[in-house]
Amino acid sequence: MGSDRTEYFKQYHAENRKRRNENNKRNYERNKERISEQARKRYPAKKTEIAKRHAHWYENNKEKVDENNRRWRINNYDKWLSYGRNYWSRRNGDFSYEEWLMLQTEYDNKCAYCGKITKLTIDHVVPISRGGEHDIGNVLPACKSCNSKKNTKLLSEWIPEMELVGLA
Repeated sequence: MGSDRTEYFKQYHAENRKRRNENNKRNYERNKERISEQARKRYPAKKTEIAKRHAHWYENNKEKVDENNRRWRINNYDKWLSYGRNYWSRRNGDFSYEEWLMLQTEYDNKCAYCGKITKLTIDHVVPISRGGEHDIGNVLPACKSCNSKKNTKLLSEWIPEMELVGLA
C-alpha cells in the first residue's frame, strides 16, 4: 500500500509542479514575515548542522563549483576585477589598489628598507597602534622580514637598532 501511495504522490507532484510552485510563492508572499521569523529562530540551533551539510555538498561538487566560478569570472571579467578592488578598498581603507601599485613602482618594487625584490607588504611608518593613519602618506612597501622586525616601532626607534646589528 505504501509504495502505491508514494508513486501516486510522485506522479501528482510531477504533473502539478507549476501550480504547486505558484501556490508556494503566493503563500510565501502572504506569510513572509512569519516565515522569516521562524527561520531566524531555528537557524542558531541548526547552524552547525547546516554548515556541515554545505561543506559536505561542496566536497562532493567541488569541480562543478570551481568550473562555474571560472566560467563566471571569464564572462564577467570587469565585474570580477571590481570585486577584487572593492575588497582591497574595504580591507585597506583610505587608499586604492592603484595608489599602492604606484607606491611600489616608486620604490622599483623593492623593499623600502633593505632593497630586496620580493613580495611586498604594507608597512605603516607610524604604526596604527601608535596613532598612525591608514593612508597612502603613512605607508611604505616592505618585505615581510623588515615589516616583522620593525613591528610597532617608529622609524626613529628602528633605524638605530638596525645600525647596531649592521643591517642599515
